[in-house]
Amino acid sequence: MQDKNKITGSGNNLIARDLNITISDLDNIYQKDISIIVKSKINGIDEFINKIIPDGILLSKNPNKETRESFNSEKILKSLGLLGVTLTAALAVVSETVQLIDRAVQQNTDMSTRLVRGYITESLYGLDETIFSRSIIESWGDKYIRRYGSETEVKVVNVDGKEETLKHDFLRNNIIPVVVADITRNAGPQIAEFKILSHKALTKMATEIFETLASLNLYRINYETICNITKELFTQPPHPWLAPKVRSYEHVNYDFGRAISNFKKAKRYKSLGNVPKCKYALKEFAHHSCSSILCYYSIYMGCGTLAPLHILNCSIDAILKKDNEKLALLFKLDEIKGDLSKQKVSIGNFQHTLKKIIALLHDPKAPTPFYIETLYIECENLHNIILTLITPFLRLKKIERIGNYQSPLTSRSIKYLLNDLFMLFPGLEWEHHKQNESYWVFHSYDVSIFKQIKESILLVTLQNKQIKINSYISNWLMISDKYKLTCNTIFFLYDINHINISELPLLENNDKFIVFFSYQQLIETIKKQNPIKEVEKAIRAQVHKN
Repeated sequence: MQDKNKITGSGNNLIARDLNITISDLDNIYQKDISIIVKSKINGIDEFINKIIPDGILLSKNPNKETRESFNSEKILKSLGLLGVTLTAALAVVSETVQLIDRAVQQNTDMSTRLVRGYITESLYGLDETIFSRSIIESWGDKYIRRYGSETEVKVVNVDGKEETLKHDFLRNNIIPVVVADITRNAGPQIAEFKILSHKALTKMATEIFETLASLNLYRINYETICNITKELFTQPPHPWLAPKVRSYEHVNYDFGRAISNFKKAKRYKSLGNVPKCKYALKEFAHHSCSSILCYYSIYMGCGTLAPLHILNCSIDAILKKDNEKLALLFKLDEIKGDLSKQKVSIGNFQHTLKKIIALLHDPKAPTPFYIETLYIECENLHNIILTLITPFLRLKKIERIGNYQSPLTSRSIKYLLNDLFMLFPGLEWEHHKQNESYWVFHSYDVSIFKQIKESILLVTLQNKQIKINSYISNWLMISDKYKLTCNTIFFLYDINHINISELPLLENNDKFIVFFSYQQLIETIKKQNPIKEVEKAIRAQVHKN
């Protein structure tokens, strides 16, 4: 990096060149992350600008007190990145902007954020057209002016045509209560009256809504549009804040599915010794598992990553302290104590698990293998608890759902149907095989014919696009030979409206169980009291026939 003491002249080019990455910078690239190189260079520029503007950049003039802040190149890079400006272009803009600031300071200009935004706009429109096309330069410049220019205040157009400024207070007081009431219907007044949404939560929601609206780069936006966007933010993945009713199947199922998926990822990352990815997967697991519990017993899951974990912990605390007023507000959450008791799980131990997870996830120290092992054990406890609390409800709903599947089945509906069916067989785990039309299904059944079936079952879907069905099946038998040590069973699933059963070959194989199931047959099987027993009967019948 250039010696910052050499950056001395008015309008000199050394400031811009300080952002260049040279060959010498890259000599030890394998030992030095490129992000560190860039960070050190922009830090050097910040030091230079803040040295020539020791009082800081003026934010606003107030009769009582002026507000100023230090110059921050990274803040400019972030704002440009939000507009889709490429990194190379953004770095060029910063280089030019700091030179314009330097020249202005030399002329005794009192630097303000308004002036800095003007310099950034000038630098954007002045980008080299031999590197960036004129159309993209103008697009970036126009977006910057709309977002950060002189008309930075977004106006809300109300139903009566009158306009008002979009502010956090407007979102908190005028938009969020209306949207919550619309989503929850009867529960809306209770939420408002008893302040279930804390001031902190409302502020965070308002901030996220405001940032989303600001990203649209509009001067004016209709009131109804704001309400619709806010409703989507409240109810849509990846982290919904609110459900329309207690035990909304779509929301409980979504969070439960994400929780189980992330726990599987964490298990895999732990076995590979990948500590950072394991921690992230466990963090997502904790969020979605607590969100699924909250949605099962109430409707409010909270805003922000890990908010459900904290809300659930506070709610359990209220139950233990017998805070009846709070319990009344949490809809059916007070039922959790009885539900846990039926499974011989103490609510006190449940809260202990939540508190341990909170403490571990907020530990600022870099994660170690021992840390991950401890966090994994606590998350495994939570995993077992959500299976106890949530699975029975989802099983009933999924049995209702699979009865409504229409044949012939599309590729999309097959995927959802299979995920429902897999869950309805207790003790199964599954994942996609590298080819989309197949799955690995893992079981631990130690009964009857399953004692002879190895732990991995290859499940292949037969669709009507496979014209030469015999050769297609034979190909999969050859593929399965690669997995002899862990797999000796192949299930072929077919739709009776796509494939004629007479087309399916009789296969003789002494070292494999090869079984054909129709989706309709599996749907009927799952409705029986003991589905595993019914599957065993079908396997025996086909093996005997072959």
